[in-house]
Amino acid sequence: YGAVIPPEKVFNYGIEALSAHDIEFATEKGYKLKLLAQVAKLDDATITMFVMPCFIPEGHYLYHVENEYNGVIVEAAFSDKQVFVGKGAGGHPTGSAVLSDISALRYDYKYEYRKAASGESLQYTREVKIEVYFRYYQQEDLEKFDFEDISIKYTGKHYNYVIGVMRLSQLFDKQEVLKTHSIFVVNTGRQLSKAVL
Repeated sequence: YGAVIPPEKVFNYGIEALSAHDIEFATEKGYKLKLLAQVAKLDDATITMFVMPCFIPEGHYLYHVENEYNGVIVEAAFSDKQVFVGKGAGGHPTGSAVLSDISALRYDYKYEYRKAASGESLQYTREVKIEVYFRYYQQEDLEKFDFEDISIKYTGKHYNYVIGVMRLSQLFDKQEVLKTHSIFVVNTGRQLSKAVL
């Protein structure tokens, strides 16, 4: 979209806290867990983005993207969805990328990003609502987060979870809690409305 957002401003949450319970939940529901980077234009002036695990249902474009392969889905105004899949790791893909960069330097080639110079001013926001699966062990960990709505609450012998709606800004603000407590959060992938992810 032509906006340059410092990485530290973006909610970036990985799979370090993933447990066998989370994999079991995903498998029972017919999902695969994928770490996704998402960016969306909310309106003519606003974008949002984040990186976090997401439940991917069977039939989704990324369901069968496995191992060293990466997938990108691009949706444009006049082209509908386009899906690109290719190797993102391994000796040959990495070597090819390095050789391409060295070759570009040799010929004084400069990469450019025309949209960044377009003058279009987009605002970045984390004030969007997303539905999440929130796995926890201690009740006090759940109480550290404010859900706007909880649709499912499960309390078990070995672990607990809720599925509910919260603001992305809250997840960003509580990153330290997520890192230091036994909590795992997954975007369910459910679209809540056009204005939010």
